[in-house]
Amino acid sequence: MGFESVGLSRLAIALVPCLRETTISIPPEDHLWRRFKDDPNHLTWDDELGPLPHEDKALQFDNDLSTNWREHLEGHRIGPSGVLGCGSKSAYTLVGELAVAQAQLMGFLVTHSPDGKIPIECSHTSVSWPPAEIHPPAKRPDKRARSRLRADMARNFPFVYGEVTTPPPAGH
Repeated sequence: MGFESVGLSRLAIALVPCLRETTISIPPEDHLWRRFKDDPNHLTWDDELGPLPHEDKALQFDNDLSTNWREHLEGHRIGPSGVLGCGSKSAYTLVGELAVAQAQLMGFLVTHSPDGKIPIECSHTSVSWPPAEIHPPAKRPDKRARSRLRADMARNFPFVYGEVTTPPPAGH
């Protein structure tokens, strides 16, 4: 039973700070959640897997890709809806899940990078480009490698919460 199922608001969740003071190593058997928009520009369709996050629009890396650590949130009794944001007008209605082991298998680095002490903030994780794909003096992989890596990641980031209402493009 998560906070949302017992009727607690995000304000109530904020009143229960996380007791973990430092960053924690994320076990490979754990999972990452990321919120997505149900929008034709942010989705792509795979013939086998169905709707997936669009690799160029929905998986944008600044220095890293921001995600939330599922098992950490579950320890706070927060389910996937907790990462969507406040209010019914949120543009985010879908949550995708990526296994940490799968991200690591693709070469990505996964680190716990909390943004604060309240739940949601304390579960923040960063997924960084694979070091083997970065050729100095560059600080990220070349454009072709970035596209390939994001496409691989998208295929491993199925939606686990929310309903895709955007219709597939013609031919799917």
